[in-house]
Amino acid sequence: LLSTAPRSRSESIVAENMRRAVAVLSRTDDLPPPEVVVLDSARCADVVARAAGRRLLRFYNSLKVPSTKWDICRAAALYADGGILMEPDLQPRFDVRRLFTSTTGFSAVLESSRPPARSWYSHLLPSMGTS
Repeated sequence: LLSTAPRSRSESIVAENMRRAVAVLSRTDDLPPPEVVVLDSARCADVVARAAGRRLLRFYNSLKVPSTKWDICRAAALYADGGILMEPDLQPRFDVRRLFTSTTGFSAVLESSRPPARSWYSHLLPSMGTS
C-alpha cells in the first residue's frame, strides 16, 4: 500500500494518511517504531483461522458483505495479536501508544462532539460515567 505503484485517488489518500500516522508514531524516542500491518483479504483469512479456527474461517469465507468480513477480521487480528487498530483515515496528532499501559485490556473511543447513538454499547454508558 505504501509503494510507488500507480493507484487510484482514494488509495493515494489512504496511503498518505498512513504515512502521516507512521511519521507521528515514529517521533517518540522512548518507544519502538510502530509495526504497520495492512490486512488484505488473504491476510484476514489467515488471522481469522489463527484466532478462531476453521469453523469461523468457513463462515468468514461465506460472507458476501465486505464490511461484515472486515469487522470479523479486525476482531480476529486484535484477539490473535493485540495491538492498536487505527482506521486508514485516522490522522493522529500524537503517539496514541502513550495512552495505554501494559495492563490495558481493551480501549475504545467515542466521538465527544455529538451524543452517542443507540447501539450495542449504549447500556454501558451510564456505568462508565457518561450520560
